[in-house]
Amino acid sequence: TFSPALLAEADYLMENPIEDVDVENRRDLSHLNSYAIDDASTKEIDDALSVEGPLEDGNYRLWVHIADPSRHIALDSPLDVEARKRTSSLYLPTGVVPMFPLNIA
Repeated sequence: TFSPALLAEADYLMENPIEDVDVENRRDLSHLNSYAIDDASTKEIDDALSVEGPLEDGNYRLWVHIADPSRHIALDSPLDVEARKRTSSLYLPTGVVPMFPLNIA
């Protein structure tokens, strides 16, 4: 579980997102079908694959999509510190221990 302060910070982030300073370097690939290799119950889908092609030269391009939470969570903020303590989401037979509050996962 997360403290009330961390939940409040997550709510604040949803309402006041941090500017993505790398937005000009990102490419919109939303026109491609993406495939995540996760369990059907996964709540935090943080990576996926896409295939583009055939290209003009007859080849295909494989895209690997990886979530970048560091663009949305300020360095050394309480959420960042908590996420570093947890290191990842933990999937157990009895449930999930998420790295981030679910509203920002």
